[in-house]
Formats: sequence, structure tokens, C-alpha cells
Amino acid sequence: MIKDDYYITMRGSAGLKLEKADQGKGINMASLSKCYLMDPSNLNSAASNFITPQSKVVVKSAFGNFIKIGSDKSVSFHIQAMGDDSVFRVVKAHVPLLPEWLFQRPHLTRDPLLVAQVKPIGVSSLKRRAGVDYPKTLGSAGIETQEQYILQDLLYVMVGIEGTYIKRKDGDSGFAVESKLESPTCDSSLLYLTTKMLPLGTYYDRIQEYIRKRTHYEYGYICHSVCGSLQVIIKEYLLLLTQIDTLFTQGGLTLQKLWFFLQPSIRLFSGLSTMLESIASYRGGNLLTMLYKQAIATSEPNLKKMLLFVIEKGLEQYVKILAQWIYEGTVEDPFEEFMIKENQEYGKESIEKDLTDNYWKYRFVIREDMVPCFFADFAEKILITGKYLHVIRECRRTIDRPFDKGLLRFKLSDPAFIENPGEYKEFIELINEAHEWSCKRILKLIFEEERLAEMLVSIKKYFFMEVGDLFSNFLESSQELLENPVKKILPEKLESIFEMAVRISSASNDPYKEDLTCELSSFSLSDQMFAFLNVKGAITSGVKSLQGAKPAPSSTSNLMGIEAFCLDFKVKWPLNIILSRRALTKYTLIFRRLFFCKSVEMQLENLWKLHQTTKELPLQSYFMETYLLRNRMLHFCKNFLYYVMADVLEPKWHKFKAKLPSMKSLDEVLTLHNQFLDECLKECLLSDSQILNLLTKTFKSFSYYFTVIKRFMNFIQVEEDAFEPLVEMTEEVLGSTVLSGRKEKKQREAEEIKKMITEKNYHKVIAKFTTTFNENVKEFLTYLQKAAQNETYLMNLYTRLDYNQYYSSAFEISIYGFH
Repeated sequence: MIKDDYYITMRGSAGLKLEKADQGKGINMASLSKCYLMDPSNLNSAASNFITPQSKVVVKSAFGNFIKIGSDKSVSFHIQAMGDDSVFRVVKAHVPLLPEWLFQRPHLTRDPLLVAQVKPIGVSSLKRRAGVDYPKTLGSAGIETQEQYILQDLLYVMVGIEGTYIKRKDGDSGFAVESKLESPTCDSSLLYLTTKMLPLGTYYDRIQEYIRKRTHYEYGYICHSVCGSLQVIIKEYLLLLTQIDTLFTQGGLTLQKLWFFLQPSIRLFSGLSTMLESIASYRGGNLLTMLYKQAIATSEPNLKKMLLFVIEKGLEQYVKILAQWIYEGTVEDPFEEFMIKENQEYGKESIEKDLTDNYWKYRFVIREDMVPCFFADFAEKILITGKYLHVIRECRRTIDRPFDKGLLRFKLSDPAFIENPGEYKEFIELINEAHEWSCKRILKLIFEEERLAEMLVSIKKYFFMEVGDLFSNFLESSQELLENPVKKILPEKLESIFEMAVRISSASNDPYKEDLTCELSSFSLSDQMFAFLNVKGAITSGVKSLQGAKPAPSSTSNLMGIEAFCLDFKVKWPLNIILSRRALTKYTLIFRRLFFCKSVEMQLENLWKLHQTTKELPLQSYFMETYLLRNRMLHFCKNFLYYVMADVLEPKWHKFKAKLPSMKSLDEVLTLHNQFLDECLKECLLSDSQILNLLTKTFKSFSYYFTVIKRFMNFIQVEEDAFEPLVEMTEEVLGSTVLSGRKEKKQREAEEIKKMITEKNYHKVIAKFTTTFNENVKEFLTYLQKAAQNETYLMNLYTRLDYNQYYSSAFEISIYGFH
């Protein structure tokens, strides 16, 4: 199966077809798509038991057809018998195709398993060609002759080649004297000394086997460098054997001398072989870690010196990649062996939609297993250095360092560095130098060239509603429109009104006003906040969509414009690293709370204007409860807004602004900005779902109260005739007839309104609103009572709302410290 439920199917002799799963019409698509890997030399057996790199296979369909490659490189299924164009070779992914002869010449590859399958090209074969006859057993020759034969074989065994009498053990990679006999026939003293030297041949084979495997393409630069250092060691060893062979040719070599010459090599190769077996599964930075631990743990001076030499060669390649990262901000790591991993699927284009800030978190990450243990203390510093340079490169700025690439000139052969790289002062200074410069350069880019501080000021003005005339004008122009459900509001009309409000306000001179946009969210503030806090990656846009969190239908179908209205801001690279979608969503959440409260406050103030139409009527006793409830709601709105804007947002902003210049890196700026927004969300009572829902319910009841009273006031239709401006004039001016007529008219209106109040159960409606208000306020203050014991900032809000202990007395609420 391939993408989108499509299958590549084989239907008899029709060849290949690309079909969707639901087009099978009852046919099992999996069976039509099934293929078998077969051994081309034995088509009756599956290839699953022998598949290895470089294995030959054929692909056979369920219908018996073989897949073939045509001359035009097209792929098809061929009915006829298997041909050369149907045989494929298995290769590793991401590894270049290597020539076949590399795996067929055993003496070139130094593979003991392959060597054992061919006739050894040892001394016996060469001598027999020269007409020299050897006895079948060593015991049939004299002791001196036995020693010469053994010495001759040992020189070959030391380089992994079988001799005449010393051969590999069956099923074992080790060597033994006369291994094909039940017991050796040579002299016991010679056998004892020879047996002590034979492991060297095994050690040599193991080292060569490690070199052979780890020099393959896929093992990477570090393994290749380590193998290169091992080959240098092998070269020195072969030079020793050459000198010994010269001595043997001159007739001056004995087993005792050979043992004397080889003892240091046996100890070194024994430790090296054991070490290579323990690190066989490691690569990259992890390989350097294991080599370093082995070097520190060994007590053999020569072995330790050898291991440090191997580490030095491996570090050369690692430091080259490191230098490119901390000096250029790029990673050239095709084998994934460096400590820094680049995830290219996280591009800067995704920042505008990504709520989780994945770009900055995951574009470059530390591979913990590839961090050499001696670099662990400053791995984070290395990561940050390269990340900053990468941002600078993405901005198409030149990386004009005031210093050269010191790491590339650094002498890794210094014993003090090799023994403890993590504490080598000169090396650490080079890392710190690159880190400090990258931090200064990125801050210069962000603050001086891209003007982050100015943009933050503009965002604060809009999202914290600091531009009072802008939102006053906008609300006056769009109030009737925003009192409708979201589905009935034309976004274009709303945008036009908002744009006009911006142009006639004090924000008209703001350089970033063109980046400001307004939108209507499809979700309530509670739903958006819930998704933001609880669903990872739920909000792909600050105001447009939620994924993974489905709000209740009642919360979205009845969403009004004043609840859904919100702002958005266009931020370009690289400032969107700081002002990311997640950060802008936090600003949006705060704005939605402020705007809804401000809208409700304006509705209640407009309600006061409607009530003024009845001031000349003798209805004060009838509307007293309405007036009182309206004032209590206004008191709640104004004090809550004052708390949010004056006690929370403004002090937090000044604190944030004061700390901003002292930041020494981009990550510190990010942390400070996120901390500022998180504290604002928390103290604006947005991060607690319980109190958020309670406040939303309370303000919605205020808005509904306005709607009901407005409808009633429009229904009674109190006339404001032309005589209203003359109320204060005296009888001498207007005449008694005019005034008396006006008073009679007002009296009649009052009587009609009293009648309607009685018929419409007006007092019951007001009583219900009063009860709801009291319940909501009591519940809210009770919450503050409990929370203020741990969160002291809530005491300011509690004190403002419970002015003169009015609610405490009415609801019998008490809290230590408030009374």
C-alpha cells in the first residue's frame, strides 16, 4: 500500500495497476499486492532466511510473475521465466552501491569467515611449489627443525594467515598447532611457548575485522577516523613483524626471542581487541565516549597511550563538524554522529501556525547519545551558539566574526587536552568566545535591526487596549453589529469599521498599524483557553481554528460578536521566534477578556442613558431596583477592569520592559517574555478554568441584562419631545398652560408604564437578575477568599470588589487579612 490507501496490484498478466482500496469490489487487495522475495538460485524457497546486504533476490507476485526492469528503466511484471533483468541486489538504505568484487575477494576484505572457505595461500603452498617436502607431523622432525617450522608458521599466523602446521580451529577464529590431530605431536616445550603467542593472531584478526566492517560507508566519519588510527597501529605492528622476518631469514630467530619481541604487542593487542569488542555497537560521539572511558579505566600505560591516540584521530573529525556548527551555524552530518540533530521538517514557515513553538524547540536538538562525555557540560552552550548563527544566516546576514576559527587550528595532540578535554582551558575559551559573540550578534539583529522593543510597545497598545480612543470609537460604531450572533456578522464590514477606527485614532501614526488585523473567533474564550492549556497543538491559529478540542455546541452556536471579537498581528521572521503563534495567542486571550469586559461596561453605560429618559416621570420607586442592579454591575465591571489593567498588566509590563535590556541571549529574552505573558494570564484569572467560566458567565449575564432592559425601554417608548430642553424654564417664560399640558402628558405616560410594568412581571424579572447576580458574585468572592490565602495578588481584586465590606456583610464572607 502507498499513500492515501492506494495499492499497487498485479491482476494476472495485466501488469501493474494503481488502485484505491475501495475499488476492489470484494477482492482482497492485500492478496493482489502480495509479493515474495525468492532466491534466484532456488525458486522453491523464500529468501527471508538469507537476506543480507549484497544478497541477490527476485520479486515474484502471487500469480507467479517476476518483476523486471525494462530498457527504459520502467518497472513491470513479466510472465515469462526469470531473466537477468529480474535479479536484484539488496543494499542498505542511504548507502552508495559498492562494487561486487569488494565482497568476493576474501583476502582483500580480511574477512576470516570468507578466508576459511578458500584454500590458504600460506608458506606450505609456496614451498611445495618450490619442491620442498614437509613431514606430515611435527613430531617426526627433530626439535630444531620443529622450531623452524613453527617460527615459519607463526610469522604467517601473526598476520592472520594459516601456516602448514598451525591452522584455525574448527568453528573458532583461534589458531592451534596441528589442530586436525587429536593431540599435537611437537615437542611440549615448543608447544607451550607457541601456544602463548598464538592469541596474537586472533587479536590481529579481530582488529582487522573491526576495521573491515567499520570502514563501510554507513558507519560515518568518526568510525572511519578510528579505523584509520587502528591502521596506523597495524602498520607499526607489521613493521615489527618485517624486522622479525628479516632476523628469521638471517637465521638468528628463536622461539624465545620471538616471545620476547612479541610480548608488548600481545598485551597491547589483547587490550585493544577486548576494547573493540565492547565498543562494536557504538558510533559517532558515543564511540568517543566509550573510548575515553576505556582509556581512563586502563592501568596499562602503553595501552592508554594507544587509546588516547585513537581518540585524538576520532576527535579530529568531530571537532571539524563542531567548528562548522559554532562558526557557521550549519550541520554537515550525513551519518548522524554529531551531538546536534537538525530536523528539517520544522521550517520557519510553520512558526505562524504552530502553537507549540516546535520550531525553536525541535529544529535543532541535542542527541544525548552522541554527546562525548567530556563535552557534556557545555553541550547546551554549543547548541545555542549554532542556533543563533543559523537564525542570522536565515536572515541573509553575513557572519562577520571578529576572530578566526580557532578550533580548526587547535592542537588535539596535546596530551593534557586528550586526557581531559572537558577541563582544558584553551578549548573551553574557544567555545565561550564563539558563544558570547553569537549571543551579542543575535541580540543586535533582534533589537537594533529588527526593532523588537518598538513592536512590543505597539502590540501592548493594541492587545492591552491602551489606545482608548481607538476602542471607544470602534465600540460606538460597531456595538449594534457586535450584539448579533457571529454567524450574522459580515467580517468585511467589521474589518472596515475597525480600519476606520484605527485611522481616526491616536494609533494612526503607529508604524505597525498595517500589521494589525481583527477577526471573529469561532470559539468562546473558555474553549480557546481550555485547548491552549490542555490540548497539545490544539490551536493552529490564535483565533481561527481549534483542532483536537470540540467545544459544546451551545457555546459556539450562540456566540455573540462581542465575545468572539479579537485581534491578530502579523509578525515576520525572525521576530516571530519571540512573537510566535503561541505568544500571540496569549496576547489574544488577554485581549478577548478585556474587550468583552469593556463592551459590557459600555452596554451598562448606554443603559444609564436609556434610564435618563424616565427621569421626569414619577417612577423612581418602580425602577429603583433596576438602577441599583445596573450600578452594582457597573461597579463590578469597572473594578475588575481596573484590577486587570492597572494592578496586573501595567506593573508586569514595566517590570518586563526594565529587565529586557539586561538579557544576554535570545533564549533569555524568550524566557522573560513567556514568563511575562504567563504571569499576566494567571493574574488576569485566565489560566484557571473554574474561575474563567464563572467570570464569563457573570459578564454574559450582565450583557443579557442590558439586552432585556433595552428591549423593555424600547417597548415603553418614552417620548422625548421638543419641550424637554425647556424643563428648567419658569412659568413666567413658558406660561402656565404649556407647563401644565406637559405635566399632564408625563403623568399619562407614567400611568401607562406602571400598567405595563405590572402586566409584564417586570419586578419578577429584575428580582431574578438580582438573584443571579448575587449568586455569581458570592461564588466569585468565595473563590477569591480561598485563593487569596496562597495567591496574594487576589487581595487587591477582592478589596476593590468588596468596597466598604458591602458583600462580606451581605453574604457573610470573611477572610483573614481583609477585615
